[in-house]
Amino acid sequence: LNGNGYTVSGIYLKNANQYQGFFTTVQANGVIKDLSIKNSYFCNTNETLSMIGSIAGDFRGKLEGVYSNAIVEAHGPQVGGLIARANDNDDPGTDVADKIVMSNCWFDGEVISKGEISTYAAGLVSAVIQGDLVVEHCLNTGTIRSECTGRAIHVAGLVGSVSHVEARLVMKDCLNAGLIDAAYDVGVGSVIGRLSSEKHSANISDTYTLEESHIKSIGTSSGTIKGGSIRLPKSILTGKSAYRFSTLDYDKYWT
Repeated sequence: LNGNGYTVSGIYLKNANQYQGFFTTVQANGVIKDLSIKNSYFCNTNETLSMIGSIAGDFRGKLEGVYSNAIVEAHGPQVGGLIARANDNDDPGTDVADKIVMSNCWFDGEVISKGEISTYAAGLVSAVIQGDLVVEHCLNTGTIRSECTGRAIHVAGLVGSVSHVEARLVMKDCLNAGLIDAAYDVGVGSVIGRLSSEKHSANISDTYTLEESHIKSIGTSSGTIKGGSIRLPKSILTGKSAYRFSTLDYDKYWT
């Protein structure tokens, strides 16, 4: 789908279907680009099998130049501002064409997780559950709220979790300028919430986060992390001189 710069607004979606969003699922050959979703509300009331994002519940394709300021709420496990779960079930590839890619995207809304037992919640993607996800030139300025007090917490400004089957995340030129409000503090980070085991990895470069967002950039990790993010105060990262302190091109990607 090429949105051609158009905006869709006024969506109200509330039900208990497993996958929810503007699209329920996007397959590996799917490309969503140049689309904005504004002043909309998405809610999944399924307490056991909820996967909801303002763009898609299950995503396996390419997302480019997408903006959303929607409120996205889940009463069950997985809720992402843009995508609930990135699920690449093909064999690992070396070419970017073989990977799920999110580029030049911006979430500026609110994510609300009301799951009681476990939660995967984040501004961009709640969980990478299989295969490869590349996130580049992406921004979160939304608020992430988690009411979950269980032990399985995966909450973050950008990507909630790299977990389940063998999964790999590459993140570059990204910024989290949103705040996190979590009832339970383990597995919570401003960039990534949790890498669950040695089968999971993250390669992070030229990525920044507000110091005020959360005390940790990566909540909990049993996986492999290469590189890392830079934490700076809000006054520097969002001020008029922000370009002097980071490698991010605000005007090119997020205006």
